[in-house]
Amino acid sequence: MKLTCPWGVEHPAESVTSVVSTTEPDLDLAVVFDCGCGRRGFTLKRAIASGIFTDDEIEKLRAEARKLRGESRSDFRSAQAVTILAGEHKGQAGLVWAVDGDKIEVLTLEGDYHVYSPAELEAVATAADETKGPDGGTKGAADETKGPDGGTEDERRHP
Repeated sequence: MKLTCPWGVEHPAESVTSVVSTTEPDLDLAVVFDCGCGRRGFTLKRAIASGIFTDDEIEKLRAEARKLRGESRSDFRSAQAVTILAGEHKGQAGLVWAVDGDKIEVLTLEGDYHVYSPAELEAVATAADETKGPDGGTKGAADETKGPDGGTEDERRHP
């Protein structure tokens, strides 16, 4: 399969990479052309609207992209949604594309890449992060049945 990149040149489909964010609806899937012409990203909505991918192709890209989610490279990880705190894109959402020490490459909503330091980015909490308690543990039935002294209901009934 051949695809036409944003610069109007046809490339093999292998020149396309994708990343996923679970937190920003507009960044659910970013289809990224990484070809000899340069790099340019499209959000899922723009990729579907442009007609460059079929529904099946988008599902395949999503499956590949899910693998990226677990790769941890630093405090920021591939496919993590972030809020940009500095520069011309201040206040916008973006996706972490690559991490190299203190240099974090971010894909913006416009599909451009910019490099930021960790201090210039704020991680967007994922659904999993939002269910964690103040000590970092997950909220669960076991936590909810503990009494004020930290003991479980059974321990309180049978000291």
